Amino acid sequence: MPAAGVAVRLVPLRHLLTLLALQKAADPGSSPRPRTPGAPSDGLSCDIAEAIARAAAHPIVASTCLVRALVGTVLLRRHGRAAQLTLAVATPSEGLAAHAWLESDGEPISGFPVLPTWQPLVRFVAGAGPP
Repeated sequence: MPAAGVAVRLVPLRHLLTLLALQKAADPGSSPRPRTPGAPSDGLSCDIAEAIARAAAHPIVASTCLVRALVGTVLLRRHGRAAQLTLAVATPSEGLAAHAWLESDGEPISGFPVLPTWQPLVRFVAGAGPP
């Protein structure tokens, strides 16, 4: 996670997305229904979600929602799973704020719960398999 944090600060996002083989989806979709981080129903999704949460909770590791979503994407791809990374902004009444969350085949991985006030701007998808 520390390496991903450095990469997000030094490497343009478009290059990171290319390295992870993430493609822009035609439709950013809508905010998912509110779910809690422990909601993944399959073992691998749950394991990845828990690993990200544990690493992010470490006092030495400062991570953002984008860093956690990118790390989750790498882990999903290494295990041959699809990834959907969404970038969103808060509604104007809440001021300027951004958020990223990660799903795999509809299972929440990181960045949850997602409040209904987040408006998706763009969704990036990657099919199953390593980049």
